[in-house]
Amino acid sequence: MKFFFLFVVIILSSCKNGEQKQSSMSFDKNTSQMMKYREVLVANSEFDFIFKKAYQSVLKVDDDHIISNIKTVLVTKQNIIINDSQGKQVLVFNKKGKLENTIGEVGSGPGEYIVPYDIAVNSQNEILVLDVNNMRVSRFKVDGEFITSNNVKFGVRICSDLIGGFYLYNPTELAIAEKNSIKYYDANGFYVKSFCSPFFKIGMIGANIDIDSKGNVYVIHSTQYLIQKYSQYGDFIKKFGNMPRYFKPLEVPENQFATQEVLDAFTPLTKILVTKSNLVLVELMRTKPRSRWLDIYDTDGNLLKSGIKIAPDLSLGTIGDDDVIYFVKNPPDEVLSNFAEVPDYQLIGYKIRYD
Repeated sequence: MKFFFLFVVIILSSCKNGEQKQSSMSFDKNTSQMMKYREVLVANSEFDFIFKKAYQSVLKVDDDHIISNIKTVLVTKQNIIINDSQGKQVLVFNKKGKLENTIGEVGSGPGEYIVPYDIAVNSQNEILVLDVNNMRVSRFKVDGEFITSNNVKFGVRICSDLIGGFYLYNPTELAIAEKNSIKYYDANGFYVKSFCSPFFKIGMIGANIDIDSKGNVYVIHSTQYLIQKYSQYGDFIKKFGNMPRYFKPLEVPENQFATQEVLDAFTPLTKILVTKSNLVLVELMRTKPRSRWLDIYDTDGNLLKSGIKIAPDLSLGTIGDDDVIYFVKNPPDEVLSNFAEVPDYQLIGYKIRYD
């Protein structure tokens, strides 16, 4: 019996040491990778010297599914999923850019939506479609099969967590009235809790949300350069950001209406993405002249690089399962305004040059 007990202790000790060694190796790998990222970002300022192209594909559609505008793009191991809110369609492509199938259709019945305002993919590889008109989130399989839907409170952005649930982000006046901007729903679609105080005294639809590999939540609002970080349970962790020279906040107008000149000069924060390698990417843009910038932080809030200029026809898209940073290449304005020509949207993936 004593021998057996000793044997068990040795086995358990070996397992524990193995886990610690594996954890240590993972930590060392992540630390080494972050150090390489820092070296590249300190030494370079231009996009092409920081990033290398890892993927490119044209999204091919038929005449019945011409893309009006890509509001959200997601990349899984097998598929590219885009949300075209303006065209009222959610499309699924393979990695070569071939259209495979659609998700849902316009309507108010099961598996339908009035406008697909935002989309997400959960831990079960199910597609979540946020329909703000019907005030619900519908779940679909990637092949388009409808699973179920859940009624929700108002939100304009959806982000899945690591265990099948999802967050809804609402930066409008309604969030101010209810005191919190983010609402969390569990894997069954049931409301659990809310958190995150509203950013701005005038509600605006312009915000974004993402999570890191530990499930921590990062949230921005278009009108302020401020990143707020919360735990997966909604506990506040920290806020961070900087005030780059190209950022111009939106001031609250005295008459409650901003002039076109003010809006053109405004540089909203349009996107936040967190990579699996613990980089936080923040995109800013200006309408006239059309300009985009990318700032990069680590998940502790340390600024690694500010003011990386992005080509005007590129917009920050998503982080793939392969940790590639995907950008949408948008068609020229003259093509978008020419209804006789089919817009050519592309997806381009980049990795940071650290090898």
